[in-house]
Amino acid sequence: MRKTVVISGGTDGMGRATALERIARGDRVIVIGSNPGKAVEGAQFLQADLSSVKEVVRVAGEITGRSTPWRCSPTGRKPNAWRRRKDWNTRSRCTT
Repeated sequence: MRKTVVISGGTDGMGRATALERIARGDRVIVIGSNPGKAVEGAQFLQADLSSVKEVVRVAGEITGRSTPWRCSPTGRKPNAWRRRKDWNTRSRCTT
């Protein structure tokens, strides 16, 4: 069964090795990084700065193909901070 694998920091080191291994297995690989020049051949590359909550929400939307707002916690204290909810407004809740 072909899986979709998302790897942040997949342009160097262990992340790159993992991306190459998953591509060899036939999986769909999405690498998130800051330098498109280091993109892994055979993987989809998304340029993003994941230290920004707005960027995380944008990338999550691109990966899932959903425009539905995501609830998020910029403090990182809630373990299930990325639950999707229809009644949350991304612009007012997800700020950096």
